[in-house]
Amino acid sequence: RVERSWSSLGSGPGLASAPIDDQVVQQRVGLAVREVEQTHLALGFRLFGRDDPRRFALKVLSVVLGENMSSRLFQVIRERHGLAYAIQSAVSHFSDTGSFVITAGVEPADLRRTLGLILRELRKMADQPVGCRELRRAQDYLTGQIRLGLESSGRRMNWAGETVMSYGRIVTPEAVIDRLEQVTPEAVQSVARDCLRPARASLAVVGPGLAEPLRGELDER
Repeated sequence: RVERSWSSLGSGPGLASAPIDDQVVQQRVGLAVREVEQTHLALGFRLFGRDDPRRFALKVLSVVLGENMSSRLFQVIRERHGLAYAIQSAVSHFSDTGSFVITAGVEPADLRRTLGLILRELRKMADQPVGCRELRRAQDYLTGQIRLGLESSGRRMNWAGETVMSYGRIVTPEAVIDRLEQVTPEAVQSVARDCLRPARASLAVVGPGLAEPLRGELDER
């Protein structure tokens, strides 16, 4: 049916983009002064592309750190210290690069304290393996999110189309769930050590009256 409907369009060259590698310079800190009520921060780390097998361990790491209300960052930054209403982490992958980003909105006076607590939790991920119960909760959460997200035909078609465009084949949800289930505490710790390093980090901050010394914050911590 597709051939009959679309064969008259012909073909053309594929889309091309400049490759991203470690030689591409990344900006360490970006500051933007805006007269807004809160200061908004995004702490990001440059990652590998979507074909890297470590992406499954990284996704589990992101859930442990900041993708739901039982995550470490939510519990520490919001529940324990009351510094932010919302804080979350997210992973993005492209053909040859990716990012792991933590975002939050805080009172301007709490920016440095919040950043220090975030960096402390990142160091813990690299220094200590995730506990088995915490790992199991993260895996169950991811499995549930995948299955709930595919309850409609439209979402299943989106899944199929996205995986074909990204990997050249349909990747089944069962295959992804199986890879997530195989993630170990050691794999999460290893990907944390590889990816959550200062050399990979960039910080973007938007808020009122930002101080220039913040540019050295990442290296000092």
